[in-house]
Amino acid sequence: MNIIRALFAKIPYPLHIEKEAYYHSLFYMILVLMGVEIDLEVLTDKGRIDGVLAFPEKIYLIEFKHGKAGSQIDNLAKKALKQIKDKNYGERFLNDGRPRIYLGVGFAGKEMGYKIESV
Repeated sequence: MNIIRALFAKIPYPLHIEKEAYYHSLFYMILVLMGVEIDLEVLTDKGRIDGVLAFPEKIYLIEFKHGKAGSQIDNLAKKALKQIKDKNYGERFLNDGRPRIYLGVGFAGKEMGYKIESV
């Protein structure tokens, strides 16, 4: 997360776009360039998981939330984590023996924060 935070900090403010899709795309591109394979917009019977990051030993379910500059990052990350649980996104992976980790990521202005929970 610190690598991603540092890269975001290097983006000049005139290029900054105040939309969740902007951060979602940047997050994806950074991971791919780091050699990490991530699936985006993974469909379930109750919605879409923003990102699924599968490793041999665990699976990360990722939800992004965006707020305007000045929003409470902690609240955005909690809201993202709550959505993963409320929509029971982990249910899609019940037959997979790997532990699931829920990652809620909040963005506001050029700030980023996250909450993580193991299941």
